[in-house]
Amino acid sequence: AAVTAAPDLSLPSEDDVLAVLKRLQGDGAAQPKRVPLLLIDAMLPGQRLRFSSSDPRLQRLAERGEIGVLGTSPLGRPLSHGVTAVLTRPDVSGGASGPSSTEWELRARWHMQIIGEGEPGEDGIHIGQIEPVKDMVSTTDVSEAR
Repeated sequence: AAVTAAPDLSLPSEDDVLAVLKRLQGDGAAQPKRVPLLLIDAMLPGQRLRFSSSDPRLQRLAERGEIGVLGTSPLGRPLSHGVTAVLTRPDVSGGASGPSSTEWELRARWHMQIIGEGEPGEDGIHIGQIEPVKDMVSTTDVSEAR
């Protein structure tokens, strides 16, 4: 009878985790691209933000796929860094989640920065050129995240 070794269920080393993170960051590197911009609130990658709005432009933003999300400075000016995000209608138990709903959810993905100035697009939705920001991950970051 063949004897099989038990799988190694130990946690990866910090060096292994850092190597994977660096490789993933490299894979996410993309050329600058133009996306619609939403000025709502500063967000962090991985964050979700639920809100209510009846603004009809949000449906058009949701249909575009990836968008750029920016917060504002205390003086009311758009920040130069933000996140890429996807805008969807959340499933609200007991409520509507279709086109007539006023509930929205932003799911932030990657840290990005605006290159140059945004320009007005269709229906007052500004379009901006963005590029991803490569965040540096240190051994301390990984240790504190555990």
